[in-house]
Amino acid sequence: MARKPTSEYLKQYKQKLEFSKRWRKNDGYDATWKRLTDLYKGRHYEHYSDEDRLLINIVFSTVNVIAPSIAINYPKIVVMRLNLKIPLMRLLLKRL
Repeated sequence: MARKPTSEYLKQYKQKLEFSKRWRKNDGYDATWKRLTDLYKGRHYEHYSDEDRLLINIVFSTVNVIAPSIAINYPKIVVMRLNLKIPLMRLLLKRL
C-alpha cells in the first residue's frame, strides 16, 4: 500500500481539530471550563453586590493539594509516531 502524502495527513489532522472545537462548543465544554477556572480564581459570584459575602475558596486549595500528587506519580501516557523516519508532528505544527 502506498504511503499517504504529508499534505493528506495535514488535511486529516486539521479536520480532527475542527471537529474537536465544534464538539467542545456544542456540548458546552468551553462554558464548563470557564466556570471551573472562575471557581479556582475565587470568582464564585457572577455579579458584584453591595452586600457582604463570605467566600472560602475550597476549589483552589483542593486543586493545589491534588495536582502535585498527580503530576509526580508518573502518569502513564504513551505517544508514538506513525513512522520513525518522518517527524510528522513537527511538520504539522510548523504548518499550523
